[in-house]
Amino acid sequence: KWYENIGFTYTLDTRNEINTFDSLLGKKETYQNMQNGMLHVLPISTNFKLFKNVVISPSFNYREYWYLNTIRKSFIDSVDVEGVKTYRPTILNDTVNKFKTARDFSLSISSSWRLFGILSFKKGKLQAIRHVITPSISLSYKPDFTKEHWGFYKSVKKDTFGNTLLYSIFEQGIYGGPPTGKGGNINFSFGNNIQIKVYSKKDSVNHTKKITLLDNLSFNMGYNFALDSFKFTRLSIRGNTNVVGNILNLSFGTTLDPYYTDPNTNRRISQANIKNGEGFFRLTAFNFALNGSFTSQNLGNIKSGKNFVNGVAGPFGSTRNVLRNNISDLSSQNGEIDFNIPWSIGYNYALDLSKSYSNGKDTSLVTQTLGLNLNFNVTPKWKVGINTGYDFRNKDFNSTTLNVFRDLHCWQMAFNWVPLGPRQSFSIEINVKSQMLRQLRLAKRRSWVDFE
Repeated sequence: KWYENIGFTYTLDTRNEINTFDSLLGKKETYQNMQNGMLHVLPISTNFKLFKNVVISPSFNYREYWYLNTIRKSFIDSVDVEGVKTYRPTILNDTVNKFKTARDFSLSISSSWRLFGILSFKKGKLQAIRHVITPSISLSYKPDFTKEHWGFYKSVKKDTFGNTLLYSIFEQGIYGGPPTGKGGNINFSFGNNIQIKVYSKKDSVNHTKKITLLDNLSFNMGYNFALDSFKFTRLSIRGNTNVVGNILNLSFGTTLDPYYTDPNTNRRISQANIKNGEGFFRLTAFNFALNGSFTSQNLGNIKSGKNFVNGVAGPFGSTRNVLRNNISDLSSQNGEIDFNIPWSIGYNYALDLSKSYSNGKDTSLVTQTLGLNLNFNVTPKWKVGINTGYDFRNKDFNSTTLNVFRDLHCWQMAFNWVPLGPRQSFSIEINVKSQMLRQLRLAKRRSWVDFE
């Protein structure tokens, strides 16, 4: 039944805090400054299916605050000092010792479904193309708790010019109070996945092989009906895929603005871009990235005679490909360096483009970086890692790092050195391999600040 999927969690938290000196403990004035309160939190959510394949997920979040006192602000434009009136605009805080409650809540609902399209071929190596479309939409709403009928916020005069200040009577509360501002968003998302099925001799049963051409291509945009202007968000397009296993991974993204930008001031105007004859959207940013790696076999698997799975090489000297972008990949989950991997080579390339107006001209700023890392065993007990990169825009190398690791049986040593660039540094650390004794270590460090 639909009601069997309703879930909720009720949380009650109460606190009493006081900050004072030990010599003031026990005095009445001290306990008058004690902060205390109680917070109730109740999130409720559920999900159900509509038309068999459409998933609907509504949720409701409720919070209630209980306090023994609140504050009221008042404005004075002058004070009397020894009978002399001095004009000194000041806002005073008065404490009202009376039980008071406040509450806030928000609503949200989301929906997603999947659409499948399959195109089959009777002849040729290409047997089928499958396209999976994943549309989704979400709606969220939060009322404006600063409105007068809620009674949580009040206004006070803040200067002699008649300007006012909006404040929460719970702002000194230990849990704060209801947030400001109205919220109302509608977000749209549209995901895509494309796979093909080809003939394969390696599969002796079905003689087929599935290849993913596009892992994901998503389109995201939103609409905030609580705003007075710029209600539409920028259109975001993101995509990624593995071209050749882990040897070549590709990702890209772009941002398109539906609003017009004044070329003379480079400021966005709450006016549709198409009204100025420039199309529905204007390109504001684009990024493109490539990364991959080549990694040797795991010696531990060779010694044990185990084969690799999911397309990775067996024990006969072939190369397996695993993405390793930095030196931290040499470590296992407990921080121990893995000496069973003789060598690995990784790379990453990134291109970023941003567009803006300068002196009335449409200009583009392009940055490109290339990163390389090499890790190899000098001996079964010594491992060396080198990381470096190049910035094509500044025509200079990024920070280059040399890492040396030594297996000391129950201990391990790590040496890190940055020999070039403005942030030269080095560190030497010896620590116990055991996870329970990781805090037992000896370290020596010298940062770039010490070289100056």
